[in-house]
Amino acid sequence: MNKEIQNEQGLEKVSEDKNGIVTWIKAHKKQLALIGISIPTLIAIVLGLKNKDAIEEEKLRGEKFYE
Repeated sequence: MNKEIQNEQGLEKVSEDKNGIVTWIKAHKKQLALIGISIPTLIAIVLGLKNKDAIEEEKLRGEKFYE
């Protein structure tokens, strides 16, 4: 009997936590979208700068191919 009460309380706590998370996500929707765009953009910039020489070589190869 006591375990059943604990399980019910545990389920209520989980559902409350879930509702809290959903509410937080809805409240911060714009910020999450901005982060979702910004982080991959920053990664692309860093990788592009890191591999700048290789990118320029490939660009030159492509120009020679089309001549």
